[in-house]
Amino acid sequence: MSDSTPGGEALAAATSALLGHHLPTVLLYALLAGAAIAMLVRWHLSKRPEFANFTLMDAIAEAGRFSLERAAKSGAFIVTSIGFVHLIAIDKLSEWYFAIYAGAWISADIWRKRPDAGEGHGAG
Repeated sequence: MSDSTPGGEALAAATSALLGHHLPTVLLYALLAGAAIAMLVRWHLSKRPEFANFTLMDAIAEAGRFSLERAAKSGAFIVTSIGFVHLIAIDKLSEWYFAIYAGAWISADIWRKRPDAGEGHGAG
């Protein structure tokens, strides 16, 4: 079967190679992204009392003002989580990756909560 469109065969081959081999991975990413977005929008629009104070701006703002720390933390969480899911999708996840992933988030939280962290701690 030949395609008379110039470059049609190359495009068909590239599309087939991309989606044919990686289709489960692409579908997994789309499913996870859709579920995460749907959950966040549902919480944001919910009228239930437990979600009354929930807003998507809390991920990047503190007290109504942009927070570089919160934005960086949210961005880093999204990027590392996508990397984690990618490792699962390509069956390359190992205990070492999980330990590094968990260790990075736990150590960052411990470092942030140390007694001498931030301005105003211990000041009289």
